[in-house]
Amino acid sequence: MILRMIAPGKRKGPEMRGSRLFLSLLISIVLLVLAGCDFTTEDRNGKAMSVKKGITEPAAGIKSLTCFKCHPYKEFSRVFPHDLHIRAGLHCTQCHIIKSHKTHALNKETCKKCHNLTVLNMKTSSMPVRFNHEKHTEMFDCKDCHTEVFPMKLNGKKIIMDEIFKGKYCGKCHNGETAFSSSDCNRCHKA
Repeated sequence: MILRMIAPGKRKGPEMRGSRLFLSLLISIVLLVLAGCDFTTEDRNGKAMSVKKGITEPAAGIKSLTCFKCHPYKEFSRVFPHDLHIRAGLHCTQCHIIKSHKTHALNKETCKKCHNLTVLNMKTSSMPVRFNHEKHTEMFDCKDCHTEVFPMKLNGKKIIMDEIFKGKYCGKCHNGETAFSSSDCNRCHKA
């Protein structure tokens, strides 16, 4: 092979075509690689973060779980705040019994495994309620539920979750059969 010296800017012939071809191929490869990249990294809690989309799905370690072979990730965050728990590094099986393949009922016993419920004491505390009152006002008077506002009974007391779980007050209907289960906290309360 014979090399010719050509003044800058005066390249012609096969050498120039080869350089252009190489440069074009290099740029094409770089663009293809970048087009496929989502610039995803994990945050310090193992949650996948994407420059393009923000936090959208679990990190690779969680995404590789067998649950996600059948279920899309977004399906898991309907009612319960799964994102918070996944970001905290919890595995699905820490709350769910996978073999039974049933929807997991959220209740105080499950939550107490990790959470100190002294802040939310089921026997004395209350949380803001969010639900459609219209269905209930057809069957009840305001004083039936809001005993602290309408102290018409001698020694009237607040409705507490512990008693609802035992089938009193709302729990009489909200047992999972007549109406949705009272253990489904997010149906009535904002977290």
